[in-house]
Amino acid sequence: MSTIYLCEASRLKKYSAAVKGSQAVVTIEISVSDHGSLGFLLEELSKIEKAQKACGLTPPKPTKP
Repeated sequence: MSTIYLCEASRLKKYSAAVKGSQAVVTIEISVSDHGSLGFLLEELSKIEKAQKACGLTPPKPTKP
């Protein structure tokens, strides 16, 4: 399981979810006021993506109904 840490310079702006069949996509918008914090957040997201790819945890492709 991965965790995304939001420091004091980061604020959750909005979030939403779209559900199609048995799959859901969650969109999260974060506002960051400090360049260093932005770099840290992007690096953490990159690490999560690499770890998921290494484990074969790529998102499944949607199936046609």
